[in-house]
Order: sequence, then C-alpha cells, then structure tokens
Amino acid sequence: MGRLSTAYCRSHVGLKFVLALASTMIIATILLSPPEQNSYEKRDKYIVDVLPHEPPIVTIVDTQPEITSLTKLREECDNLASLWDSHNIDSIDDKSCERIQESCGVPDCHEAIIDGVITWVDGSDPVFRAGYLNTLEYAAALDPRHKPGTKKLREGGVRDFGQLRYALRSIAANAPWIRRIFLITDNQWPDCLLPANETLKLRHVTHDQLFDFYYQARHPDRIDAQRLPSYNSIALELMTPFIPKLGRMYLAFSDDMSFLNPTPLSFVYNKESGRGVLHMWERFDNPLLEGRAAVSKRWATEYFGGSVIDCPLRRRHGCAIPAHGPVLVVKEVFIDAWNKIGDTMDTTVYHPMRTEDRDPDTWPFLMLIGHAKFYEIKEDKFALFFAMMTKATILKLLNSMENDHQSKMGCLNDNFDDDHGPVSPALINLMTKTYENRFPVKAPWELAV
Repeated sequence: MGRLSTAYCRSHVGLKFVLALASTMIIATILLSPPEQNSYEKRDKYIVDVLPHEPPIVTIVDTQPEITSLTKLREECDNLASLWDSHNIDSIDDKSCERIQESCGVPDCHEAIIDGVITWVDGSDPVFRAGYLNTLEYAAALDPRHKPGTKKLREGGVRDFGQLRYALRSIAANAPWIRRIFLITDNQWPDCLLPANETLKLRHVTHDQLFDFYYQARHPDRIDAQRLPSYNSIALELMTPFIPKLGRMYLAFSDDMSFLNPTPLSFVYNKESGRGVLHMWERFDNPLLEGRAAVSKRWATEYFGGSVIDCPLRRRHGCAIPAHGPVLVVKEVFIDAWNKIGDTMDTTVYHPMRTEDRDPDTWPFLMLIGHAKFYEIKEDKFALFFAMMTKATILKLLNSMENDHQSKMGCLNDNFDDDHGPVSPALINLMTKTYENRFPVKAPWELAV
C-alpha cells in the first residue's frame, strides 16, 4: 500500500529521477491487437518495443566486520532452517537448537518453525505510479476488462498508512515463534527499517527475484526473457512457494494485519496433530458465490478433477471458508497445485493486473484443496478483529482496536472512497498515534531514528 506522509516509512529514492523519466517514455500511440492469453512472443515483443527496461538492483556491500559476521549468522540460520522444520524439530539436538536461537534471533527453536511472508509496496513512489499507469495500456490489450486510457490508480490497493512498521513490531512483541520474515517488494525497501542484510530476521525478495524463482521452477527455458512489471498481488502470492529459502510452512499476511495480543504458535499450528489451524468466524465467512472466491472454488474443482469439493465448513449459505485472516501455508499443498493445474495458474501470473473473475483468492483456494489433510477447523468468534476503514467508521474502529485485549490479530483494511477527496492528514496522524500507542516498542530491525 502507498505512502501519504513523510512521517511514515518511505522507500529509498536513489536514481528515481532517471527511472521516472524512463517510465514516461512509453509510446502511447502504439496500437496492440489483444494477444492470446499465453502468448510469450507477443508479450515479450511488447516489453522490448514499448516498456522501459528495469535497472539493475542496487545491493549493499557488507564491508564492516560486524556486518560480515552477521552475514554468516544469516547464512547459518537459513541452512539450519532447511534442516530443522516442523516435521522433525522435536528430535533436534541441543547444539543445533542453540545455533538456531542465536543465528535466527529466536527465543525457542522448538517454537520458531514458521516463517512469515508479507507483501508491501510504496504506492506514492513516482516510479511505481508511472509504471502502473503505463502497464494499464498493455493490460487493456491483453484483457478488454482493463479499459485502455483509464489512467487511474486504485489508491486503496497501494496506499500505505505506515501499518507495516507496526505489523513488524507486533511480530517482535507478540509472535516470537516466527523464525524469519520475507518481505516482498517491487525493488523498494521501507526506510524505517535497517537494510535486510543488516538484520537476523528480515529477508528481502524483489518482484524480479520472485519471477526468477518462478521461471526456474516452471519455465527454465524462459529464464532470460524480459518481463513486464507486475501489479497483480494474486500473481505474487502464487509464486511464493518457489522462494528457495522459505520454510515448509509460512504465515502469509498483509502489512495491514498485526498481532494485537500475545499469540501462541498453537493459534496457527497444532504441533500434536501436525496440522495448520483455520479459524472460522461467521461474520467473515466467504460463501464462494462470486468474484475471486468463485474462481477459488472453480480452481479447486479443477484440482480435484471436476469432482465436488469438500468444504471446510458449511453454513446456511453453503460452503464457507475464512476470509481476511492470516493463513498458514503448507508448501507441499501449493507445489502440488502447481503440478496439477499449473497451466491455469500460469494464466494469472502472466496478467500484470488483478481481475475479479479470472484470479482467485489465493489463500482460500489453498484451504479448499488442503484442509482435509493439512488443516483443522476451529470456530472462534474472537480470533480476529477485522474492519473496513471508511471516513465514517475510522474513529470508532481505531478506538476499538486500541482497546482490544481479546483478539489475537487485527486487520484494518483501506476502504476509503477517494472519489470524495483524499484521506486527510489529521486522520492519518490519528492512525499513527493509535498504532504507536498499541505498539510503542521498536522492533530490533527498525532504524533508531
């Protein structure tokens, strides 16, 4: 989500003037006939002829001795995390346990068996905004549902109210069992955080890298192909299981979610049964009747060979799955889906913009295909505090969140109507104050200032 105030984390802006100039050089007069859905050749021709080439990623070179030592610890953490996971952590030896605790910066190796994955974007970045608007032209050629010439950014999908800072603080304070945090960004990095390679817990994955991992796994013959920038969050989520260092299980959530109160590992994972926990709360059940939820059901039906899917829970409206909450992803479920219906999943990855009737809700889709073997259901009305923020409800919601001592997780989703004017600085400052009151202690990976 985007950035509206200098009081919050902003991404680094080095070389942005050059990039912004390059992004404006899209040839607006080129007329494209809509390419076929999986046409690599037409896609690549558009990229070569029209879209500006992405610059190389600037990496920070570790020169200080303490950073070099930190790099070794990070490498050790990644190596040990690949050896000791949920399936064998109970048999870990004492020395390996101590090494995990030191190298990964976790208090208990037996609990820290789950990684976290968060997607984040600085929507106020002029390079990001220019690329988004220019890519709309290609999306219109690829899919007529994206109208050509519609030069409008959906602010609610990219705007950032500074919630990432507090999501990360909440992990440090209330979920110490999260072993590493993989932050996926569009070649950006929030400047309220230390560089990822100067922390034990943070790992940075750029969109470019994510596509590399995807190509290596799915289409190695296309690894050198130039690519469009992607503004499709569903596509990014679908590619996460290909991240090489990511653990067998990872908690997928957004930057607008936070752990409101101390939360045990058992909230998302039952160590005795070896299954993830799906929390069902009736108010936020998704009936799978329309939009992306219906696509999730369609994909699940294809996964099961056309047979009727077994629902996690049935309500009066039919099949139900939890919505708007954190999801513990079991990687083998995801990989199995790619093996069975990969061609269908590819069609979403190759669309740079999200659409309601083609793309699924990623995490509900995984619940539908994996719940029978990998998840257990728990009905819990107070598992999550979730609300859609509007100008009419924001004050009440902030007060409720600040004083909520029962819910394990909170999610305040951006649903402001930008057609009636931008969100005021006063409201933004109030949000910051509320989050600061709720999470006053800085995380170890935050900058001091």
